[in-house]
Amino acid sequence: MKNIIATILFATSVGLFFLFTNPLYVGKGDTSDDISEKGVKELLKRKSEYETAKNNSGKILKKRDELIEQRNSFSQNDRKNIVQLIPDNIDNVQLILDLNGIAKRYGMLLKGIRIEQGSTLKEGQIGVNKDQLSSISVSFKVAATYETFVKFLQDLETSLRIVDVTKLSFKPTDTGVYNFDITIKTYWLKK
Repeated sequence: MKNIIATILFATSVGLFFLFTNPLYVGKGDTSDDISEKGVKELLKRKSEYETAKNNSGKILKKRDELIEQRNSFSQNDRKNIVQLIPDNIDNVQLILDLNGIAKRYGMLLKGIRIEQGSTLKEGQIGVNKDQLSSISVSFKVAATYETFVKFLQDLETSLRIVDVTKLSFKPTDTGVYNFDITIKTYWLKK
């Protein structure tokens, strides 16, 4: 009698395992609750993925805090210079005022100013990723002696804003003053 009861209990436990426990564990249960639909293995896998994401987010937050601390260590003047070097937007008016300010130091006046926005960057130009930068071309005319114009270009070269001279032509006059036609390209960060 003891063997029959033990055999019945063993068969019942095997049947419960294959009909109920195993399907829940592998996610093929017939009940409608969340555990039976996902299965314990699937839930453990998702838990592992969430823990990995949590650890990665911790690393990202730590890096963000380090970068914020590094940014805060810059002086206000350094921050202003960085923004002037490669601004995050293009302010056409300020650009023209900056160029005009340099020209005024040498008694020159900018004339015939033309702005071409949205210039495309070509391979090999400034920056690693051309999708992060955009450029703007500014054309203008000035009248000056050769020596004065060279000084103007030197100031333009040493200004904080990155500027490339892309076109330069000139016409002499009888007075020793040249009419220079110049096109420059400057860059800004896309948001």
